[in-house]
Amino acid sequence: MASYAWELARDLRDLGDAAAALQQAEHARKLWADYWQARPDGYTGGMQLAQAWVEVGTAQQELGRHAEAWKAFQQAVDVQRRVLDHLPDVQYHRIYLDRCYALLLECGIRRGDWSGAAAALHEREKLWPRDSGKLRKTARDYATLADAMTRTSKALTPDVESFHRCLFAESDRCRRAADAASGPAGK
Repeated sequence: MASYAWELARDLRDLGDAAAALQQAEHARKLWADYWQARPDGYTGGMQLAQAWVEVGTAQQELGRHAEAWKAFQQAVDVQRRVLDHLPDVQYHRIYLDRCYALLLECGIRRGDWSGAAAALHEREKLWPRDSGKLRKTARDYATLADAMTRTSKALTPDVESFHRCLFAESDRCRRAADAASGPAGK
């Protein structure tokens, strides 16, 4: 039943009915939460619960409720982090957590939460300490975040300007880490 509610939520969202999609996503989320609570050692319930939270967040975002979307994406990260911690060798769990962090980044940019978006990038970077491609992507995302800050504000306060410079420094640091990971020792 939870799977059907989740799929229906996605289909309704694709059809442009974000309100109905949110209702179905919330239904799926509750069912998966109950399932996972009854079977805490089963990672499938956790993965599905995280996906339901993502669907809740996506529907909230489409409704223009960015604060609610942020909270839902944070829930998805929390659940998926627990799944990954339980079975750290399953690569798909790491990939899906990466996706959850990317959604937090996007939502943070939309709502102007620069420090929240940067924190999501920092956590996502920890997932791939030796993956040059993922580190390059993170470097680009730090620069994208810094650029988004300047697009939304004509005049940056000294504190925001300092944070802006820090984001570019993080981008450079990630790029250097990617270079090191792709060098002879990183291959």
